[in-house]
Amino acid sequence: ARGGVQMLTSEKQAFQRSASMKPEEVQKRQKKEVQRTKSLQFSVRKQQSTRKKKFAPGPFPPKDGAVTQNARMEWCDWKLGHFKGVPETTKANQDTSKPLYFWQLYNVIGPERIEELVRALYVGIWNDYENEWFRKHFVEAVSLDMAIMNQAAFWKDAMGGGPSYHGGYHRLRFKHAALSRAAMTRRSAARWQHHFRNALEKVDLGDDPRVRRVLEEFVAAHMAKYAKQFKFKAPPLGIGRFVSCCSIM
Repeated sequence: ARGGVQMLTSEKQAFQRSASMKPEEVQKRQKKEVQRTKSLQFSVRKQQSTRKKKFAPGPFPPKDGAVTQNARMEWCDWKLGHFKGVPETTKANQDTSKPLYFWQLYNVIGPERIEELVRALYVGIWNDYENEWFRKHFVEAVSLDMAIMNQAAFWKDAMGGGPSYHGGYHRLRFKHAALSRAAMTRRSAARWQHHFRNALEKVDLGDDPRVRRVLEEFVAAHMAKYAKQFKFKAPPLGIGRFVSCCSIM
């Protein structure tokens, strides 16, 4: 009972103090409280991001998806300018000294790692309150769960996980055509790549040293495609870091 009385007394004193404060002091105090709350939220997210979820080791059974072939052809055109000597198989060479291609990623890292990577990417975008100009293009168009589900389905399909992105490239073209033209810019692309690189740091990609650079090349190829489609210059901030890990033999 005594503790309850002390609590009521302290609440009463706090109320009396706030009631005697000037309007500008109240605003200052409220602003401080908002900053403190955001700081706490950031701290929680930072702690969560340091805990990498572990997944089962591969290999995982691969299969061509609805978009695998088109994505492979676009990558060859962007990366090499030809298709000669590029293996079509979705089965990866388990020798990590040999080339790995993005359409073999599912075989190496499996569905859960792909889903977790996409989740980390979009959670980062949804929490990008400091860049509301960028964030709003996503949060106003679709729910977080739907964004994760659609992107993960496309990546698994393209990466050799079998047909999961139903509608294939027709659906993808329709999806991007529906986006605001303001969203498909060099500035937005650079911000998206920022969140992608952050996601790579947060997720367990397995033990294969080739995986990260292949993922980076996969994104770089698609970013170059969208830059051409929507007439903006692909940001060197991202693509400049995407060093090839695949030499055709």
